[in-house]
This record gives sequence, C-alpha cells and structure tokens, in this order.
Amino acid sequence: MQISEDKGYVKPTVYQGQYNLLCRRPEQDLIPTPRKYGMVYNAYSLLAGGFLTDKATAGLVAGTRFEPGKKMGAAHTNWYDKPIMHDAVRNLQKAIEPLGLTLTEVSMRRLVHYSALGEGDGVIIGGSRFEHIGGNVKDVKRGPLPKELVEEIDEMWEMMKDEAP
Repeated sequence: MQISEDKGYVKPTVYQGQYNLLCRRPEQDLIPTPRKYGMVYNAYSLLAGGFLTDKATAGLVAGTRFEPGKKMGAAHTNWYDKPIMHDAVRNLQKAIEPLGLTLTEVSMRRLVHYSALGEGDGVIIGGSRFEHIGGNVKDVKRGPLPKELVEEIDEMWEMMKDEAP
C-alpha cells in the first residue's frame, strides 16, 4: 500500500489468501491487514489443496497434489502432510460420521458461516471436475453447522495451530 501511495499507483482492493480448517493463521495474522486498508479478503484453498478430502490421510495420493514427486504439490505436502494434520482429519471424520456429513461439506460450511471473513469478502470455490463445483455450492447452501461441531473444530485448531501453515 505504501509503494502504491508513494508511486501514485492504483491501490489494491482485494487480497487473495489461503484459508481453511487447517490453515487459520490468516484470522490473526493476515485478514486484519487488508481490513486496515479497506481491502476485501478472498479465501482460496478451502480444502487445503485436497487434503481435506481425506485422500492423503487414506493413502490414496496417486493423481493428487500429495503424490510423491509432484512439483506443484510440494508446498501443500510441506504444509499438510504431517502426523498432526492426519490426526486432525481422522478426528474430524469421527466427529462428523454420526452426523452424516462429509469433510468437504464441513470444510466449506465452517469457512462460510464461522470464519473471520466478513462483508464483501469472498471464497474461491474450485474443483478438478465441474460437478465438484456444484457440490461445493450445494454444501455451502446447507447453512451453519451444529454448534458442538464448530466447538470441536475450534478445539482441533488449538491443538495443531503451532504446526499449521
């Protein structure tokens, strides 16, 4: 912002940053900065590069970012492929199974309904196939999650935040 001010450039109005159940540092470290300058925050990587689909925890990494040797997945592997992250996914699966929810759905609904995102902010929804996008939109429209589950997700974050991206 200072460079834009000094050089007379148009100031940025949007910041795009990673933000998901396993990467919540932006809540404290990043989202307040764009707010200070009147910018909106657009969250991406809502499923932690696919880690929150459970494939990596289940060992089904072929064809994913977490497949060994994938250059495009090296950062995601570094951020998420850790024992504490796999434990978090397994614990979350145990919590949502009786509720009939999926990791993808919970990840989307938590971010849209219980995050630090505010008025004017956005989420970038994507998928490797077109039907993923429709499913993600449908999941978000299901509304808020049960309060007890949100509390459990927050407790999970407290246990792993020191190793999170």
